[in-house]
Amino acid sequence: MTVDNQSKNNNKEPWKPRDKRFVAVLDIMGFKELVAKNSHLEVYEILSKINNEIQHQQDHFDLLYITTFSDSIFIFTKDDTFQSFQRFIIAATIISSTILDGIPMNGAIAFGDITVNKQKNIFFGQPIIDAHLLQESLFYYGVVFHNSVDLRIYKEGKELLSINNFKNYFIEVNTPFKDGNIICNNLNWIELLTGNVPYERQKERLNDILISLRQNVSGRPRKYIDNTSVVFNEWFSFCEEVERRFHSAD
Repeated sequence: MTVDNQSKNNNKEPWKPRDKRFVAVLDIMGFKELVAKNSHLEVYEILSKINNEIQHQQDHFDLLYITTFSDSIFIFTKDDTFQSFQRFIIAATIISSTILDGIPMNGAIAFGDITVNKQKNIFFGQPIIDAHLLQESLFYYGVVFHNSVDLRIYKEGKELLSINNFKNYFIEVNTPFKDGNIICNNLNWIELLTGNVPYERQKERLNDILISLRQNVSGRPRKYIDNTSVVFNEWFSFCEEVERRFHSAD
């Protein structure tokens, strides 16, 4: 059975209230400042733009359920299949990439037993708490993986690693947290969004965005931007080195 057929069959199955699922908790950074420095209409238009993208992701794929509250976004998968995870990662990538429009987010992804009762609006499970706590401790604009996701991928889901380009979905980097740096997997939204654009052009665009964001804040919020710049530069250096070795081998 092909991946497309599996996905279609999975779409036809009803959602179970309780199942093994992935969850992403995303937070719009600097939301208080956004409200304070912009008119009510401007904030409404910003949130409407984000909501339109959320609605697009949800309307086209029954593999996801996305809900929002104030400046937080929660993305749930239907189950723990590869099709659900793949769609989930792409949706989280697109939604969290609002930094390209000057609206930075950060977040975390976790996995485990979660109840999603859409009719009764009941959502709970340890992974939601794990993702929320990890998101709160993250100190840059990105999305980090909880170890429960690593466990699912590497120990319980080795078949995922055999899928072409699967590893493009994430990257292991020295990740800034509020109590120090830790090497862990992060959502690789840069690669997924920019595709075949040369790394130098990607780097210039992202640096311009960070400079623009930096001019609007001072104090502790600037540390998020500085840390994001460090992570981006580490990622670009890694990619450029891989590309250099590839051409040297030729």
